[in-house]
Amino acid sequence: MQTQLKELKNLTDELTGIKLIWVNSCEEIYKKWETPTDLMQKIINKFDGIIADLTATSGDKTIANGLQQMALEHYINTFNPWTVYARNYKANTQVPQFILNNHDAGIIGKHNINYGGKKREIKTTNLLPTPFVGNLKTARFVMLLKNPGLDYPQDSKRINQHPWTQTILDNLQMPTTYNNGFVFLRTDYPQIVCNPQDKGQIWWNRNITNVKNGLNQVSVACGPVHTWVADIELVPYASEIFGGPNDNDNIALITGLSSWFFTRCLIRYVMGRGIPIYTRSGMVDFIPELHQYKTGGAHPYSGRLFTNKNPQCASVSAGNVKQVNGNENPSDSFEKLKSYIKPV
Repeated sequence: MQTQLKELKNLTDELTGIKLIWVNSCEEIYKKWETPTDLMQKIINKFDGIIADLTATSGDKTIANGLQQMALEHYINTFNPWTVYARNYKANTQVPQFILNNHDAGIIGKHNINYGGKKREIKTTNLLPTPFVGNLKTARFVMLLKNPGLDYPQDSKRINQHPWTQTILDNLQMPTTYNNGFVFLRTDYPQIVCNPQDKGQIWWNRNITNVKNGLNQVSVACGPVHTWVADIELVPYASEIFGGPNDNDNIALITGLSSWFFTRCLIRYVMGRGIPIYTRSGMVDFIPELHQYKTGGAHPYSGRLFTNKNPQCASVSAGNVKQVNGNENPSDSFEKLKSYIKPV
Protein backbone atom coordinates (compact mmCIF):
# COMPACT_ATOMS: atom_id res chain seq x y z
CA MET A 1 0.00 0.00 0.00
CA GLN A 2 2.87 2.38 0.72
CA THR A 3 4.07 1.87 -2.83
CA GLN A 4 0.64 2.80 -4.20
CA LEU A 5 0.48 5.91 -2.02
CA LYS A 6 3.95 6.93 -3.14
CA GLU A 7 2.93 6.50 -6.79
CA LEU A 8 -0.16 8.63 -6.16
CA LYS A 9 1.96 11.33 -4.55
CA ASN A 10 4.40 11.31 -7.46
CA LEU A 11 1.56 11.73 -9.95
CA THR A 12 0.06 14.53 -7.86
CA ASP A 13 3.41 16.32 -7.63
CA GLU A 14 3.83 16.00 -11.39
CA LEU A 15 0.40 17.47 -12.08
CA THR A 16 0.63 20.32 -9.58
CA GLY A 17 3.99 21.23 -11.06
CA ILE A 18 2.35 22.04 -14.40
CA LYS A 19 1.42 25.71 -14.66
CA LEU A 20 -1.33 27.17 -16.82
CA ILE A 21 -0.95 26.32 -20.50
CA TRP A 22 -2.43 29.25 -22.41
CA VAL A 23 -5.03 28.54 -25.07
CA ASN A 24 -6.74 31.08 -27.30
CA SER A 25 -9.99 29.22 -27.89
CA CYS A 26 -12.03 26.37 -26.49
CA GLU A 27 -11.23 24.36 -29.62
CA GLU A 28 -7.57 24.20 -28.53
CA ILE A 29 -8.21 23.03 -24.97
CA TYR A 30 -8.24 19.29 -25.35
CA LYS A 31 -5.12 19.15 -27.48
CA LYS A 32 -2.97 21.57 -25.49
CA TRP A 33 -4.27 20.35 -22.12
CA GLU A 34 -3.93 16.66 -22.98
CA THR A 35 -0.96 16.07 -20.65
CA PRO A 36 -2.52 17.48 -17.44
CA THR A 37 -5.83 15.79 -18.26
CA ASP A 38 -4.12 12.43 -18.75
CA LEU A 39 -2.29 12.91 -15.44
CA MET A 40 -5.55 13.77 -13.67
CA GLN A 41 -7.12 10.60 -15.06
CA LYS A 42 -4.15 8.53 -13.83
CA ILE A 43 -4.54 10.10 -10.38
CA ILE A 44 -8.23 9.22 -10.36
CA ASN A 45 -7.48 5.63 -11.39
CA LYS A 46 -4.77 5.30 -8.75
CA PHE A 47 -7.03 6.73 -6.03
CA ASP A 48 -9.86 4.37 -7.01
CA GLY A 49 -7.48 1.43 -6.86
CA ILE A 50 -6.33 2.37 -3.37
CA ILE A 51 -9.76 2.76 -1.83
CA ALA A 52 -10.99 -0.46 -3.47
CA ASP A 53 -8.00 -2.37 -2.08
CA LEU A 54 -9.17 -4.52 0.84
CA THR A 55 -5.81 -4.02 2.57
CA ALA A 56 -6.19 -0.22 2.61
CA THR A 57 -6.75 1.16 6.10
CA SER A 58 -8.86 4.20 6.88
CA GLY A 59 -5.60 6.09 7.31
CA ASP A 60 -4.43 5.03 3.85
CA LYS A 61 -7.70 6.22 2.35
CA THR A 62 -7.44 9.54 4.16
CA ILE A 63 -3.95 10.12 2.79
CA ALA A 64 -5.08 9.12 -0.71
CA ASN A 65 -8.06 11.44 -0.48
CA GLY A 66 -5.85 14.37 0.53
CA LEU A 67 -3.55 13.76 -2.44
CA GLN A 68 -6.43 13.48 -4.89
CA GLN A 69 -7.93 16.68 -3.47
CA MET A 70 -4.66 18.52 -4.00
CA ALA A 71 -4.58 17.34 -7.61
CA LEU A 72 -8.26 18.12 -8.22
CA GLU A 73 -8.04 21.65 -6.86
CA HIS A 74 -5.03 22.40 -9.06
CA TYR A 75 -6.68 20.87 -12.12
CA ILE A 76 -10.03 22.60 -11.54
CA ASN A 77 -8.47 26.02 -11.07
CA THR A 78 -5.77 25.75 -13.72
CA PHE A 79 -7.43 23.75 -16.50
CA ASN A 80 -11.03 24.88 -16.26
CA PRO A 81 -12.54 24.95 -19.79
CA TRP A 82 -15.21 27.37 -18.62
CA THR A 83 -12.56 29.96 -17.77
CA VAL A 84 -11.55 29.96 -21.43
CA TYR A 85 -15.19 30.14 -22.48
CA ALA A 86 -15.91 33.10 -20.17
CA ARG A 87 -12.79 34.95 -21.24
CA ASN A 88 -13.63 34.55 -24.93
CA TYR A 89 -17.25 35.50 -24.34
CA LYS A 90 -16.19 38.76 -22.72
CA ALA A 91 -13.84 39.45 -25.61
CA ASN A 92 -16.50 38.80 -28.27
CA THR A 93 -19.64 40.43 -26.93
CA GLN A 94 -20.69 41.50 -30.44
CA VAL A 95 -20.84 37.87 -31.58
CA PRO A 96 -21.23 35.88 -28.34
CA GLN A 97 -21.10 32.09 -28.31
CA PHE A 98 -23.47 30.16 -26.04
CA ILE A 99 -21.85 26.75 -26.34
CA LEU A 100 -18.41 25.59 -25.23
CA ASN A 101 -17.05 24.38 -28.57
CA ASN A 102 -17.86 22.71 -31.89
CA HIS A 103 -17.73 19.25 -30.33
CA ASP A 104 -20.55 20.11 -27.92
CA ALA A 105 -22.47 21.75 -30.77
CA GLY A 106 -22.33 18.46 -32.66
CA ILE A 107 -23.46 16.38 -29.67
CA ILE A 108 -26.37 18.72 -28.97
CA GLY A 109 -27.27 18.85 -32.65
CA LYS A 110 -27.60 15.05 -32.71
CA HIS A 111 -29.74 15.14 -29.57
CA ASN A 112 -32.02 17.81 -30.98
CA ILE A 113 -32.69 15.84 -34.17
CA ASN A 114 -35.10 13.79 -32.06
CA TYR A 115 -36.32 16.60 -29.82
CA GLY A 116 -36.35 19.78 -31.89
CA GLY A 117 -39.44 21.83 -31.12
CA LYS A 118 -40.20 19.69 -28.07
CA LYS A 119 -39.66 20.41 -24.38
CA ARG A 120 -36.60 18.17 -24.33
CA GLU A 121 -34.85 20.28 -26.95
CA ILE A 122 -31.55 21.66 -25.61
CA LYS A 123 -31.52 25.45 -25.96
CA THR A 124 -28.21 27.10 -26.80
CA THR A 125 -29.35 30.37 -28.34
CA ASN A 126 -28.80 33.43 -26.13
CA LEU A 127 -28.61 31.26 -23.00
CA LEU A 128 -25.36 31.10 -21.05
CA PRO A 129 -24.31 27.58 -20.04
CA THR A 130 -24.28 27.03 -16.29
CA PRO A 131 -22.24 23.89 -15.53
CA PHE A 132 -21.99 24.85 -11.86
CA VAL A 133 -23.15 27.70 -9.64
CA GLY A 134 -21.65 28.82 -6.34
CA ASN A 135 -18.33 28.12 -4.64
CA LEU A 136 -17.49 24.42 -4.45
CA LYS A 137 -14.73 25.00 -1.90
CA THR A 138 -16.93 26.68 0.71
CA ALA A 139 -20.31 25.06 -0.04
CA ARG A 140 -21.70 22.84 2.68
CA PHE A 141 -24.51 21.35 0.60
CA VAL A 142 -24.45 20.53 -3.11
CA MET A 143 -27.27 19.63 -5.47
CA LEU A 144 -26.25 17.46 -8.43
CA LEU A 145 -28.81 18.05 -11.18
CA LYS A 146 -29.37 16.90 -14.75
CA ASN A 147 -29.32 20.31 -16.46
CA PRO A 148 -30.58 23.88 -15.98
CA GLY A 149 -34.33 24.12 -16.25
CA LEU A 150 -36.08 26.72 -18.36
CA ASP A 151 -39.55 28.11 -17.88
CA TYR A 152 -40.96 30.19 -20.72
CA PRO A 153 -41.79 33.02 -20.91
CA GLN A 154 -40.51 34.29 -17.56
CA ASP A 155 -37.01 32.78 -17.57
CA SER A 156 -36.35 34.00 -21.09
CA LYS A 157 -36.40 37.56 -19.76
CA ARG A 158 -33.03 37.08 -18.05
CA ILE A 159 -31.46 36.55 -21.49
CA ASN A 160 -29.00 39.32 -22.37
CA GLN A 161 -29.39 41.04 -18.99
CA HIS A 162 -25.92 42.42 -18.25
CA PRO A 163 -25.96 41.81 -14.44
CA TRP A 164 -26.94 38.17 -15.02
CA THR A 165 -24.34 37.64 -17.75
CA GLN A 166 -21.59 39.21 -15.67
CA THR A 167 -22.49 37.16 -12.59
CA ILE A 168 -22.49 33.83 -14.43
CA LEU A 169 -19.28 34.56 -16.35
CA ASP A 170 -17.49 35.58 -13.16
CA ASN A 171 -18.66 32.40 -11.42
CA LEU A 172 -17.57 30.20 -14.35
CA GLN A 173 -14.01 31.41 -13.93
CA MET A 174 -13.92 30.72 -10.17
CA PRO A 175 -15.47 27.37 -9.17
CA THR A 176 -13.50 27.31 -5.88
CA THR A 177 -12.83 31.01 -5.27
CA TYR A 178 -16.08 32.78 -6.18
CA ASN A 179 -17.13 34.88 -3.17
CA ASN A 180 -20.56 36.20 -4.17
CA GLY A 181 -22.51 33.10 -3.25
CA PHE A 182 -25.17 31.05 -4.95
CA VAL A 183 -26.87 33.56 -7.23
CA PHE A 184 -30.30 31.88 -7.28
CA LEU A 185 -30.68 32.40 -3.51
CA ARG A 186 -29.19 35.87 -3.21
CA THR A 187 -31.55 38.59 -2.01
CA ASP A 188 -30.63 40.73 -5.03
CA TYR A 189 -31.53 38.00 -7.53
CA PRO A 190 -34.58 39.86 -8.96
CA GLN A 191 -32.32 42.80 -9.78
CA ILE A 192 -29.69 40.56 -11.35
CA VAL A 193 -32.22 38.97 -13.71
CA CYS A 194 -34.27 42.18 -13.98
CA ASN A 195 -37.47 40.22 -13.43
CA PRO A 196 -39.10 39.54 -10.02
CA GLN A 197 -41.14 36.71 -11.56
CA ASP A 198 -38.14 34.73 -12.82
CA LYS A 199 -38.69 31.07 -11.95
CA GLY A 200 -35.08 30.25 -11.06
CA GLN A 201 -35.23 31.59 -7.52
CA ILE A 202 -38.76 30.29 -7.07
CA TRP A 203 -37.63 26.74 -7.94
CA TRP A 204 -34.67 26.80 -5.57
CA ASN A 205 -36.59 28.29 -2.67
CA ARG A 206 -39.34 25.73 -3.12
CA ASN A 207 -37.05 22.72 -3.24
CA ILE A 208 -34.63 23.49 -0.42
CA THR A 209 -36.88 25.47 1.91
CA ASN A 210 -37.03 22.46 4.23
CA VAL A 211 -33.25 22.42 4.47
CA LYS A 212 -33.20 26.11 5.33
CA ASN A 213 -35.98 25.79 7.88
CA GLY A 214 -34.75 22.51 9.36
CA LEU A 215 -31.20 23.49 10.09
CA ASN A 216 -32.10 25.92 12.87
CA GLN A 217 -28.93 26.59 14.88
CA VAL A 218 -26.64 25.12 12.24
CA SER A 219 -28.00 27.35 9.48
CA VAL A 220 -27.36 30.39 11.65
CA ALA A 221 -23.77 29.28 12.19
CA CYS A 222 -23.36 28.62 8.47
CA GLY A 223 -24.56 32.11 7.59
CA PRO A 224 -26.99 33.17 4.85
CA VAL A 225 -28.18 30.24 2.75
CA HIS A 226 -26.69 31.61 -0.48
CA THR A 227 -23.21 31.28 1.04
CA TRP A 228 -23.41 27.54 1.73
CA VAL A 229 -25.32 26.10 -1.23
CA ALA A 230 -23.91 25.17 -4.65
CA ASP A 231 -24.96 23.02 -7.56
CA ILE A 232 -23.39 21.04 -10.39
CA GLU A 233 -25.22 20.36 -13.65
CA LEU A 234 -24.42 17.21 -15.65
CA VAL A 235 -25.39 19.07 -18.82
CA PRO A 236 -24.66 22.81 -18.69
CA TYR A 237 -27.21 23.72 -21.37
CA ALA A 238 -30.87 24.39 -20.62
CA SER A 239 -34.09 22.68 -21.63
CA GLU A 240 -37.66 22.82 -20.38
CA ILE A 241 -37.55 19.17 -19.32
CA PHE A 242 -34.77 16.59 -19.42
CA GLY A 243 -36.30 13.18 -18.94
CA GLY A 244 -34.96 10.24 -17.02
CA PRO A 245 -31.18 9.97 -16.55
CA ASN A 246 -31.24 6.32 -17.66
CA ASP A 247 -32.63 7.30 -21.05
CA ASN A 248 -30.08 6.28 -23.71
CA ASP A 249 -30.35 9.64 -25.50
CA ASN A 250 -29.66 11.49 -22.26
CA ILE A 251 -26.71 9.28 -21.36
CA ALA A 252 -25.20 9.87 -24.80
CA LEU A 253 -25.71 13.60 -24.35
CA ILE A 254 -24.20 13.78 -20.85
CA THR A 255 -21.18 11.55 -21.40
CA GLY A 256 -20.52 12.83 -24.92
CA LEU A 257 -19.96 16.47 -23.94
CA SER A 258 -16.36 17.63 -23.93
CA SER A 259 -16.87 19.07 -20.43
CA TRP A 260 -17.92 15.71 -18.96
CA PHE A 261 -14.50 14.83 -17.51
CA PHE A 262 -14.25 18.25 -15.86
CA THR A 263 -17.73 17.77 -14.39
CA ARG A 264 -16.65 14.43 -12.92
CA CYS A 265 -13.66 16.20 -11.36
CA LEU A 266 -16.01 18.73 -9.75
CA ILE A 267 -18.10 15.90 -8.30
CA ARG A 268 -14.99 14.19 -6.92
CA TYR A 269 -13.79 17.46 -5.44
CA VAL A 270 -17.04 17.88 -3.50
CA MET A 271 -16.90 14.25 -2.37
CA GLY A 272 -13.34 14.72 -1.16
CA ARG A 273 -14.53 17.51 1.12
CA GLY A 274 -17.14 15.21 2.69
CA ILE A 275 -20.00 17.46 1.62
CA PRO A 276 -23.50 15.94 1.38
CA ILE A 277 -24.68 15.62 -2.21
CA TYR A 278 -28.36 15.45 -3.08
CA THR A 279 -29.18 14.14 -6.54
CA ARG A 280 -32.22 12.96 -8.44
CA SER A 281 -33.03 9.24 -8.31
CA GLY A 282 -31.48 7.13 -11.06
CA MET A 283 -28.45 9.35 -11.57
CA VAL A 284 -26.17 7.25 -9.39
CA ASP A 285 -26.14 4.36 -11.83
CA PHE A 286 -24.06 5.93 -14.60
CA ILE A 287 -21.73 8.20 -12.59
CA PRO A 288 -18.87 5.99 -11.33
CA GLU A 289 -17.83 8.44 -8.63
CA LEU A 290 -21.17 8.27 -6.86
CA HIS A 291 -20.97 4.52 -6.29
CA GLN A 292 -18.12 5.22 -3.86
CA TYR A 293 -20.16 7.83 -1.99
CA LYS A 294 -23.33 5.89 -1.25
CA THR A 295 -23.82 4.01 2.01
CA GLY A 296 -21.43 1.08 2.05
CA GLY A 297 -19.14 2.64 -0.54
CA ALA A 298 -15.38 2.59 -0.26
CA HIS A 299 -14.84 6.36 -0.23
CA PRO A 300 -13.56 7.85 3.07
CA TYR A 301 -16.78 9.89 3.23
CA SER A 302 -19.18 7.22 2.01
CA GLY A 303 -22.76 7.56 3.17
CA ARG A 304 -23.15 11.22 2.25
CA LEU A 305 -25.13 10.71 -0.93
CA PHE A 306 -28.86 11.39 -0.79
CA THR A 307 -31.68 11.25 -3.30
CA ASN A 308 -35.42 11.73 -3.56
CA LYS A 309 -37.95 9.12 -2.48
CA ASN A 310 -40.60 10.46 -4.87
CA PRO A 311 -39.23 10.40 -8.46
CA GLN A 312 -41.52 13.29 -9.41
CA CYS A 313 -40.45 15.56 -6.56
CA ALA A 314 -37.04 17.19 -6.05
CA SER A 315 -37.84 18.68 -2.64
CA VAL A 316 -35.12 18.22 -0.01
CA SER A 317 -37.48 17.47 2.85
CA ALA A 318 -38.01 15.03 5.72
CA GLY A 319 -40.57 13.08 3.73
CA ASN A 320 -38.62 12.90 0.50
CA VAL A 321 -34.91 12.48 1.32
CA LYS A 322 -33.42 9.02 1.41
CA GLN A 323 -29.82 7.99 1.88
CA VAL A 324 -28.61 6.02 -1.14
CA ASN A 325 -28.31 2.36 -0.08
CA GLY A 326 -29.18 3.37 3.48
CA ASN A 327 -31.80 1.74 5.67
CA GLU A 328 -33.13 4.85 7.41
CA ASN A 329 -36.62 6.11 6.82
CA PRO A 330 -36.86 9.50 5.05
CA SER A 331 -37.13 11.43 8.31
CA ASP A 332 -33.93 9.86 9.69
CA SER A 333 -32.14 10.36 6.38
CA PHE A 334 -33.09 14.03 6.41
CA GLU A 335 -31.69 14.38 9.93
CA LYS A 336 -28.48 12.68 8.83
CA LEU A 337 -28.16 15.00 5.82
CA LYS A 338 -28.56 18.02 8.09
CA SER A 339 -25.90 16.69 10.46
CA TYR A 340 -23.35 16.83 7.63
CA ILE A 341 -24.04 20.50 6.88
CA LYS A 342 -21.72 22.32 9.22
CA PRO A 343 -20.07 25.74 9.35
CA VAL A 344 -17.02 26.25 7.20
